Amino acid sequence: MDPESIERYTAMAKLLNVPQGELINFIRDQLKEDCEVWRLQREQEKKEKLEEDERILKHKREEEERIEKRKREEKMEKMEEERLKEEKRIANEERSPRLQLEA
Repeated sequence: MDPESIERYTAMAKLLNVPQGELINFIRDQLKEDCEVWRLQREQEKKEKLEEDERILKHKREEEERIEKRKREEKMEKMEEERLKEEKRIANEERSPRLQLEA
């Protein structure tokens, strides 16, 4: 509750002849409610920030996993290519002596 609101309520209380104790209790209750609203807002903001941070972290992990998976796939493809080249080389070496013998 801001000071202007307190002044307005005080002026209304005087006009309506409300006892000062009741006015003080009313203002105290309003301040407690305001504090509770602010506290809940802060908690909600913290919760939303935490959720956003978790989403960012999850996305980052997924991206890193995707990159690692792609690297593994590329490595496997390269190994397969090397294996095929080696098989061709061995097959060529085996044929080479036979061709020389036939010639």
